[in-house]
Amino acid sequence: MQYLVSHWVKLNVLQYRIKTFTLLLGKRKIFNLSLGIIGACYLGMVGGVWLFSTSLNPWVFTVAHIVLAITLVLRSQKVNLAQKREIASFYQFIWKLFFLEYLLFIAVNLLP
Repeated sequence: MQYLVSHWVKLNVLQYRIKTFTLLLGKRKIFNLSLGIIGACYLGMVGGVWLFSTSLNPWVFTVAHIVLAITLVLRSQKVNLAQKREIASFYQFIWKLFFLEYLLFIAVNLLP
């Protein structure tokens, strides 16, 4: 079944000249680019809490984002890009980090 789906996708890519970043650059490059973008977002949030006047505790916010970034990097090193199941699992992990941000903002806002 997987072969049929893969073959069907390849035929459609060739037939309709579908070009995605992953097809053009490769899985590893896009994976690393995505990690870089998420990392830049974490750095931006940490920089923003120190540069702008906010009600957030900057120390807790910074430490929390460093922990999240390290967790992301460590988890990303275990992903085998040849396994769709692992890619899907990592994708879900990124969404969990995203929703953790909401909880983090609430927690950091409640701390003095």
